[in-house]
Amino acid sequence: MNSLISEAVAALLERADLSRSTEPADIDSRIAADAVRESDQTIGALKGIGKHLLDRGQVALAAVVFGAAARVVAEREDESTASRELSFTAEQAQRHNYLELAASIFEESLRRDPNNLEAVNRLGQLMHHLAQRANDDIDRYRRAEELLSRVTFVDNRAKLFHGWSQLYVARNDSDRYAEEVALRDINEAMRHWAFGQHDGHERQRWMRQLQRLVRLDAKYESAANELIDFAAAQAWRGRPVTHAEVFEG
Repeated sequence: MNSLISEAVAALLERADLSRSTEPADIDSRIAADAVRESDQTIGALKGIGKHLLDRGQVALAAVVFGAAARVVAEREDESTASRELSFTAEQAQRHNYLELAASIFEESLRRDPNNLEAVNRLGQLMHHLAQRANDDIDRYRRAEELLSRVTFVDNRAKLFHGWSQLYVARNDSDRYAEEVALRDINEAMRHWAFGQHDGHERQRWMRQLQRLVRLDAKYESAANELIDFAAAQAWRGRPVTHAEVFEG
């Protein structure tokens, strides 16, 4: 473990009485002892402490401890296994809405194993959503486009958000050809998503993507109309998405 993580774990353990504690927030002294030893139990002990912190809502500190466990994994096993451990940690941070922290941990996961496609996909989609939250941050859209281009063949949502990211980058760069390619990818991903769908929640989410398209630029209305017509024939039968819902909603 590097010095930063070692110090953070030590600070955490100093706050815990290493004798058996009656405090419900404390950890068992045996787990604490295993966490600081160079033993076969170290990884499991660190993960146990991380889970304990996560259950208490101390998400950032839990991430530090899970990160320490991943470093031990890298030393004793291999970088790809450590990368998967870090991906799990990033997912926990994202689930608790620590989005910037999650992005940083995913980046570390990919530094350890650039071929961890799950991390590539999750980070790419997260970068797209962070870019959208930050009033269309082009640099983050570029990062999302770069990442998601590697996984469009395995995940339709990756293809959708790659198309969106590429669209914003193309518009920023005044690249008409890239804009057309991005629209094609969005169209294909939206058709794939809609085909045979019956889930009402998915219907609302799908429709919001269309609304996003028509609000971005009136020139995309024809593309939206084509998707509405496709869905009317192929999805949500009995309650098709209507032009009025998309354009007036």
